[in-house]
Amino acid sequence: MDGDGYRQLQNFITDSPWDSRKVISAVARKTSNLYALQPGYTEEDVSYIIDETAHLKKGECSVGVAR
Repeated sequence: MDGDGYRQLQNFITDSPWDSRKVISAVARKTSNLYALQPGYTEEDVSYIIDETAHLKKGECSVGVAR
């Protein structure tokens, strides 16, 4: 993402008028429902981590770059 796109996204996340607790709760509910539908699912503690940071990979030797 170029610098302008990153700033726009950051501004959208930071300055949006939404209630973050409601968004987090909705994602948690949907994730829990998705896990519950999986074969072999047991009621163990699970987590879902949302990481809004992203860094473009450069070159062929960076970690996570498809070979």
